[in-house]
Amino acid sequence: FGIMGREVARERLAGTLSLTAFPLGFGGGLLLLIALLLEGIPNFSPMGWAIVLWLAVVNTAIAYLLYNHSLQVLTALEMNVLLNLSPLGTALLAWLLLDEQLTPIQVVGMVTVILGVAVVQWRRGKAAMV
Repeated sequence: FGIMGREVARERLAGTLSLTAFPLGFGGGLLLLIALLLEGIPNFSPMGWAIVLWLAVVNTAIAYLLYNHSLQVLTALEMNVLLNLSPLGTALLAWLLLDEQLTPIQVVGMVTVILGVAVVQWRRGKAAMV
């Protein structure tokens, strides 16, 4: 989807909202139908429904809307940097906001990702100077 979506976004064959709504509506609708057929309507508390709504709107729809817009305006390298740093940001937010513990191996992994992104950016800048 990333490669095809990028081409569609760059050529402005479809708007960002359409690039987000169609896959989420089709995929989400199909999965919802299957889940309802297999499991029935879930018995969530009001807080449970609020969490489901939050996950559907903020964590999914808005995130994909921003992702599809980024396909339109960023280069492939810039998109790669963002995608590679995303898990790192998630881990840091979980540590800061949810009091999650980071293990030493996770910290080593985070440093490795940061160094990898830095090396790619450094080489890119060096190649541009030549």
